[in-house]
Amino acid sequence: MKKLLQILFFCLIYESMIGQINFNTEANLDYNQIPERSETLNLLYDQARFLENNGTPLEIEKNRLAIKNEWNNIDPEIAALYKPIQINLAEEELKKFIPKKSSISTHSSPTNRNWGDDLLIHEGFISGLDMVVGENGDIYVVGYYNDLIPANGASIFIYKSIDNGASFSLFDETTIPNISYEKMQVILFEPNQYLGVYVVTESELFGVYRFDLETQIINSQIISTGVSDFSVDRNFPLNTDNTRVFATFLKANGGGCTIKVHSARSTAGSFGFDWVDEILATTVCSKDIDFAYGRSGATYTTYVSVDTENSYVQINSNYNDPASWSDIEMITDGDDIEVRGPTIKATRKIIGSDEVLLFASTRTQGSTEDFNMTIFKRENAAPFVEFDSFGISNNNTSILYSDAWIRKVVDAEVIHLSYIVVEGSSSSLKTRTYDGTSLSSSSTISDDDNVFYKTAIAETTVDQSPCLVFGDKSIVDGDNIYFDSDSIVIIGIEENSIDDFQYYPNPTSEITTIKAPQTIEKVEIYTITGKKVKDFTPNLIETDINLGDLPSGTYLMTIHSNNQKSTHKIIKK
Repeated sequence: MKKLLQILFFCLIYESMIGQINFNTEANLDYNQIPERSETLNLLYDQARFLENNGTPLEIEKNRLAIKNEWNNIDPEIAALYKPIQINLAEEELKKFIPKKSSISTHSSPTNRNWGDDLLIHEGFISGLDMVVGENGDIYVVGYYNDLIPANGASIFIYKSIDNGASFSLFDETTIPNISYEKMQVILFEPNQYLGVYVVTESELFGVYRFDLETQIINSQIISTGVSDFSVDRNFPLNTDNTRVFATFLKANGGGCTIKVHSARSTAGSFGFDWVDEILATTVCSKDIDFAYGRSGATYTTYVSVDTENSYVQINSNYNDPASWSDIEMITDGDDIEVRGPTIKATRKIIGSDEVLLFASTRTQGSTEDFNMTIFKRENAAPFVEFDSFGISNNNTSILYSDAWIRKVVDAEVIHLSYIVVEGSSSSLKTRTYDGTSLSSSSTISDDDNVFYKTAIAETTVDQSPCLVFGDKSIVDGDNIYFDSDSIVIIGIEENSIDDFQYYPNPTSEITTIKAPQTIEKVEIYTITGKKVKDFTPNLIETDINLGDLPSGTYLMTIHSNNQKSTHKIIKK
């Protein structure tokens, strides 16, 4: 077996890259009629999974070409699907996608606040937003605004927090003239320090702006044209150079209804650039698309039929490989149920033992009743079944605009869900959590019943608590951006506001001694994100506190003495 793979893998010569295949720009397959894979092809797909984690970008590309070459021996029509994406646009149209101006600001949000209050990040109008959290806890909130004057184009602004959401600063801002965006999603590539901002424009260009987070250089690339909607996700290989982005998108396609689901993927080593293998994944005329990556190459997409209002899911077992999409699985019957805004998320488990949740706002077809939230679940490769449903009994109240997030680690199965309860002219932002078995009760995040929209949920990596970013449409001067979390309290640090207060040693491995001129009534220890982990009531002017059972890290110590309070950083070794 090993020898066979080596021959196929390393002996592919340049001619195999050129091929003698007529590349159809709109190739389509009946996935029920795909020929049986040869033994060689099965070995190559097994090798593809291995290389995603352990190979190099060059080896991954050679394997892809080997798969294409073997398919050419079996069925040239399938081999024709493996091809670079070609963009046929006039130079003037291509130039429109290039950013023209970039600037850096030092504006910061307030640092001292109660975490339960919504934190204002951005004042002014927005048209869309998204958020991503890094492994080190850095949070990036990205928004865009389409100017009312077309020539002024659109602005993309990036806010960054390095203190787990206590404050945000404007990290970068870019203006692109003569352009308008319809949707945006953000992908973080780490530790490679790139931020990919994926957009679709009013003129139906699907592309990406890649921000270098160290140099702040911005590059852009158009992925496809004629695209009206899209959804992207990424893999998490052991070799981070192999990080790739996968997408399904709605694209104009000739014959009858023109908007149909397409699939593509970026190449390894390009960090979200250089896309290949665009195919027509289904002939269903579609809307409301969403996409998720699971683990070991498993990808999932959901969409709704324009003609029948049926909702569907399709699954790909091999990193959006053109010949690996499943046949469509109908989730809801459009004759009975109206579906709006489906969101799909997969646990980090391999196909065969996977768990996939599909969240959707639903109501009886043809009715004017309110939308409830229905959740469908796939488990251990079985078909999707209805898992849960919840709603509001009040009249004129609907659940809409869902988003979901899951951690990046292997076997993770905790999925955070956010949604908006719309009641008349006001709304509230809520979350629930799926723990691998059941859903938690709902938590209300927003402070007031305003008009919330454009939500995105993620998770802080310090204590794995969910955090959210959202727009408030009720503000008089624009659609401001707010950040919040449902469980964390941030405490303002006022160093030594108690005169002559002392504490030592710092850092400490176990015992810290604290002294004050007057009685110390209470000592509280918080994580850096504000979660209380210890408290003491010494009622002494000098005492020892034991931090030996806490994990290593930075903590906040709040001292209460003589009607005064001070908060100090303390490091546990």
